[in-house]
Amino acid sequence: MNVPHQHPRGREERRKFPRFCASEGATAAFTAPHDDSHYTFLGRIVDISQGGLAFEYEGRANDLKLGILDILGLASPYLLLHDVPFNLVYHRKVDSGDSAPAMTRRCALTFGQFSHEQAQTFREVMAEYAMLPAN
Repeated sequence: MNVPHQHPRGREERRKFPRFCASEGATAAFTAPHDDSHYTFLGRIVDISQGGLAFEYEGRANDLKLGILDILGLASPYLLLHDVPFNLVYHRKVDSGDSAPAMTRRCALTFGQFSHEQAQTFREVMAEYAMLPAN
């Protein structure tokens, strides 16, 4: 049974699984649905859980091209979780508080059902790239 816990901002936390900060090298990569020969978009994973992830990128909203999701571990050891099933939860601007020309945007995704092989690779990703619990 999952017991709701308090969100840092005083709201009830609705996530089923605890989130963890992602270490350097954890990357969300997208390819076009009918052309997986090269990545069309990369984002830095900022937090990850058994239920989903959030990633950030510099750019405009229309720069994001969602297609086939791969989760990459680009540090040692290199890991690849290919064709991850997902649903988009939100896509929004991050308030940076400065007037820099680049705009940081954040996307959150929930995972769909993993295959047995994907579940095994995901456990490896979590073991290598999930760090301290996220707030």
